[in-house]
Amino acid sequence: MIHRTSCGNCTTCCHLVPVVELKLRAFTACEHERRVPSASPGCAIYANRPDSCRTWFCGYRINEWPADLRPDSCGVVVDPLPDMVRLRGPGKSPNGDDVAAVAMWVAAGYEDAWQRDPVRSLIMALVHEYGAVLWRYRGADGVETARGFFVHEGQMAATQPATVDKDFSSRRDVAARALRAQELLRRR
Repeated sequence: MIHRTSCGNCTTCCHLVPVVELKLRAFTACEHERRVPSASPGCAIYANRPDSCRTWFCGYRINEWPADLRPDSCGVVVDPLPDMVRLRGPGKSPNGDDVAAVAMWVAAGYEDAWQRDPVRSLIMALVHEYGAVLWRYRGADGVETARGFFVHEGQMAATQPATVDKDFSSRRDVAARALRAQELLRRR
């Protein structure tokens, strides 16, 4: 695992990814974020940032991805830790199937980036590695929306966009979902 030494001017995760300790909801700018053109973009509380920020790294920072996949360039932050999600779509059971997936948190204006490279190629690689990708974004109505990408009959398939089921997440805590995702990955 490679950890790039710096995020540079990228603060995309600071306004997309939720932070429990700060009660920061997804797709909400963190009050501690210093954004470009600030003299020093980044976190105003970096030395005292919450543990979840301290230990979390986006997919770009831990992989040797090209510069065009840096979150502030492509509009997408990849959470490399697999989660368990329930997908409904082609080849899935009517009530949905539990699958391991990595989340891609999508910035406003990039909701359709999944249709173009380099993001499309990244989704395909992640789907083959993990089984599915959960594409999370704020819909035009302001509601958190997601769609799942997976392989069906050798081709990339997608669920229809749907409102995120917050009750599904609350019925199983994060640790239980992560353990279930690991179990699902071992079975692949």
